[in-house]
Amino acid sequence: MREFALRFIDAMLALDLTALASMLADDVVWNIPPFAKRPPIHGRDGVLAFVQDSQGTYYQPGTLTFEPDLVVADGNAAAVLGTLRARTIHGKDYENRYSFFFRMSGRTVVEAWELLDTAHLRRQMR
Repeated sequence: MREFALRFIDAMLALDLTALASMLADDVVWNIPPFAKRPPIHGRDGVLAFVQDSQGTYYQPGTLTFEPDLVVADGNAAAVLGTLRARTIHGKDYENRYSFFFRMSGRTVVEAWELLDTAHLRRQMR
C-alpha cells in the first residue's frame, strides 16, 4: 500500500492519466480541500478531469514534484505527508505542505482526501 500511494501521487503530478485511471475505482470519491467550497467529486472520469484541470489552472506543465516526508499504510488505507513544489502559471516558485489519504478496495482507490495549507496557497498564487 505504501508503494502504491507514492506511485499514485507520481502519476497524478505527471498527469499520467492512463496510469491514474488504472488506479481509480469506477465509483471513486475524491474529497477536495475545503477552501474549494465544492462537494466531493464522484467517479473516475470526474477525478481525472479535476486533476488535469486543476493543474492547468495553477501550475506550469511538468514542474510539479512531491517530496514525501511520512507515509503510513495500514490494511486498505494509506496517508502521505510531504512537500509539493512547482512553478505557477505566473512564473513564481510554489511550495506547500500536502496530505493525501487513500482508502482502497482491491487494487484501486475508492476514496481520497487532499489537504493543504490554503492560506499559504493563496499567498503564493497572487
